[in-house]
Amino acid sequence: MEYLLDETGAAPTRQPSDTAGVTALFDSGSRCELFAQRVLRFEPGRSLERRDTAADEVLYVLGGSGDAELGDDAVELHPGTAAFVPSGTAWRVTRADSLEVLSVLVREPLPGAAAPAVLDVAASDDGVATAGRQFRLLATPEVGCASVT
Repeated sequence: MEYLLDETGAAPTRQPSDTAGVTALFDSGSRCELFAQRVLRFEPGRSLERRDTAADEVLYVLGGSGDAELGDDAVELHPGTAAFVPSGTAWRVTRADSLEVLSVLVREPLPGAAAPAVLDVAASDDGVATAGRQFRLLATPEVGCASVT
């Protein structure tokens, strides 16, 4: 069993004619059947369309900037942008400038909204956890994501 805790030096996979390199962090290959986590790094240009009919997807922009189409919506991407992409919804990056995105796929999602939602981390309130930790809820049932926050 292999877990990727540090992606430094890990080779991304790339589909022919796609602008995205994908580095898997964990998935069913590492015995995680309910979730998959990966980092997508986009080169300039229009990426291939992505659509997962069996999983909801939560995206979080780690760095860079760009534009994307989430379903029928055009959105700007920058650090602190998060997006909920319901299963079956097509999305693609249309412009990328050193764009780096963390993707979490939720396998067998609970029923939720059929429309994507774009979220701004800075606009979310801090929640308080134990031991001085904080958190922010982004992809929640209120935006249509019933499976993960």
